Amino acid sequence: MTHGALCTHLSWLGASLLNELLNLLQSHFKGTEQNEDQARYYPKPGASDVCISWEKQDAGTIEALARACNPWNKGAYTQWNGWNIRVVEAAPVQNINYHTGFPGAIISLDKENGLVVKCNHNSYLRLDIVYTEEAFMSGHKLSAFGLKKGGQFLNL
Repeated sequence: MTHGALCTHLSWLGASLLNELLNLLQSHFKGTEQNEDQARYYPKPGASDVCISWEKQDAGTIEALARACNPWNKGAYTQWNGWNIRVVEAAPVQNINYHTGFPGAIISLDKENGLVVKCNHNSYLRLDIVYTEEAFMSGHKLSAFGLKKGGQFLNL
């Protein structure tokens, strides 16, 4: 589920509880006191929270990060050749026989296989949709901007 889909889902759940809330307020319900020992505060994510570290994160973790950053941040950040690229939608891929290169290495970049990047723990991620200042596009279309198989995304 993406961040946007979760927010919409929670909005619908909240709206469906409105009648129950109004009934409780009319009956002067005082609620339940919060247990401060169990309470947690999570600040808004900072820049480091939305950046991809190919060396530290596996394909599943990066996929989840991209979903969490979609749409509010237009994806999770990575960088190539000084160019900011955001991963909007991605999927882990299996059965990759190419095990050379460091995490962040571009393993595949064509229309048939897409843009596949090596991640931590020899896992692999296909970048299906990316965002740049130029456009939202399929990952493999970054080849039009000079990205090539064997290239390397920066660890942020």
